[in-house]
Amino acid sequence: MQDFRKHPGNFIEADKDAFVDLCTGIINSSSDERIIVTATIALAGMRYKQGMFAIIDSDKVDFMFKSYNIMNHYMVFLDILDNSPTFAELEYTLKALEIFPATQVYNALSKYLERNPDARIVLPAMETRPGDEKYLEY
Repeated sequence: MQDFRKHPGNFIEADKDAFVDLCTGIINSSSDERIIVTATIALAGMRYKQGMFAIIDSDKVDFMFKSYNIMNHYMVFLDILDNSPTFAELEYTLKALEIFPATQVYNALSKYLERNPDARIVLPAMETRPGDEKYLEY
């Protein structure tokens, strides 16, 4: 199987969604913490918005691990903001900021809301921290 991260254009949305469904099923059905962590890392490593949304929504992924994945893969939310986000995508971006307030995402969302005042999203003031840039080239 090809690497999702290095060749994102080689996978159609259905393939990505099927992988998200597989990982989400594993997370939801497992009681083994190692299996949950492995499936969560696979979701985050895809750098695919549906994978990140699944992590945010999961009750089986603890807060600190959600924070870790958002910190390391915040660029997913930057991509969302660069591509005409839906209201639901904006809500997920805000949820991600509530979990890990990445400076890069906060600033991008703030600029997006300035350009789109009808977006119906309120960005609360928050202390931010830089997302980890070591995964940008990965």
